[in-house]
Formats: sequence, structure tokens, C-alpha cells
Amino acid sequence: MPTMAQQWIDEGFEKGIEKGRVEGFRSLVEKQLRIKFREIPASYLTQLSTLSFLQLETLAERVLTAQSLEELFRF
Repeated sequence: MPTMAQQWIDEGFEKGIEKGRVEGFRSLVEKQLRIKFREIPASYLTQLSTLSFLQLETLAERVLTAQSLEELFRF
């Protein structure tokens, strides 16, 4: 049976992995946006920084067909 300290360590480790996964995916989506649309206004970058993993996943799919940033960020 794990101790409370070990449970906290494990939870922190899992949260760290999840945060890293989201940040890595966010970086990839931002790169896709810069390739497709070149300049990205700060307001969109701010919005990008607040999205969940599922929203980022949706954005990554939409970037293939969206004609504008406005269309892309319409949730």
C-alpha cells in the first residue's frame, strides 16, 4: 500500500506528464498556424494558450480546412 507521500508524488508526476503533453501539442498547433497564416495576432495566441487538449485537437484538425483565423477559432 503506497504512503500518502508516494500518492502525492504519483499524482504530481501524472499532472506533470499531462501538462507537458498539452504544452507540446499547443506548440505544434501554433507552428501549424504560423505556417498557414504567417502572422498570428496576440489575441489569438492568448486564446490558444487557454485551450484544453481536446480544443487543441479540434483546432489541429480545423487548420487543414479553415480559410481564416476567425473561422478557425469559432468554437
